[in-house]
Amino acid sequence: ATVTVTAPGVASVTIAGDSTTMAPGTTRALSATVRDDDGAVMAGHAVRWTTSAPAVVEVDSASGLLRAVAAGTATVTAT
Repeated sequence: ATVTVTAPGVASVTIAGDSTTMAPGTTRALSATVRDDDGAVMAGHAVRWTTSAPAVVEVDSASGLLRAVAAGTATVTAT
């Protein structure tokens, strides 16, 4: 008999909280919840963070720590 075991796929990544306003030089930690195809939380699953405008806000790609750099607007994404 052949048995195939597959890891559940990531269905969604949700960032906690809504939009925020920050002053240049300040930091804020973000968190995300990863869910599988059945909606179960995938605890310990690595999340990669990116920003649409690194000149406005920098984000640590592993931890989700934001640092405001300059006035403007940026979108932060977790995958």
